[in-house]
Amino acid sequence: MQENDDAYAPLEIFDVRARRLRVAVSDGATEGFQSGRWATHLVHEFVRRRTLDVARITTRARDRWDDWLRQYLEDRSRTRPLHWYEEAGLERGAFASLIGLDVEAHPHEVDGDRWQAIALGDSCLFHVRDLDLLATFPLSGSADFNNRPVLIASNMSYEHAGSVGATCRVTGSWQTDDTFYLATDAMARWLFTQVEEGREPWSILRDLDTEDQMKVFDEWIAELRSIDELKNDDVTLVRVDLTAGWSQ
Repeated sequence: MQENDDAYAPLEIFDVRARRLRVAVSDGATEGFQSGRWATHLVHEFVRRRTLDVARITTRARDRWDDWLRQYLEDRSRTRPLHWYEEAGLERGAFASLIGLDVEAHPHEVDGDRWQAIALGDSCLFHVRDLDLLATFPLSGSADFNNRPVLIASNMSYEHAGSVGATCRVTGSWQTDDTFYLATDAMARWLFTQVEEGREPWSILRDLDTEDQMKVFDEWIAELRSIDELKNDDVTLVRVDLTAGWSQ
């Protein structure tokens, strides 16, 4: 089975009764060394921290990466040595995108219920109300994707110049029954294309994991790939439903 270099957090589907929720998705670059593991550190650090400062999140993720890498190399030395192509990528390390959503409920404040998001790279967020697309972040259309997105590096020496400074940040308001989708690039690009062609992909996504769904997610993705609608790449999609009573 091909390794998936995407990551998301939290891992489980759950029902939240709190005033704050943090969700993150990351796409590890295939050409990096163990980029899936690096992506995992990034999303977990975003979720466990109370900050939208990418530099702070990245610093903590690098600390955990360094600890993990030492253990990984020790284990490999006892079992099977690194291959030459792994050694070539080890120094440069891993690279990944990050999209993180922070949702807060403040029912008694003037500003009401707010959400914020940060992003670096081409993983995207979509804010939907009923079947209307209210906002996208950080990209705005299918033409915005390219083959060289700015990514977060596990090794600071290989950080793209100004990459953390290129982090995007946005804020907005939400209402009960709004939905947020966080998607890595292949799925995000498909969603943009659907909207640009006048379709409503949200009706399909709304039914996923319900009795009304036409196909399970993996089957649906395989079908889109088979008809060349979706790039043959890792796909991660997280749906956040802000239902009544969420903040109680």
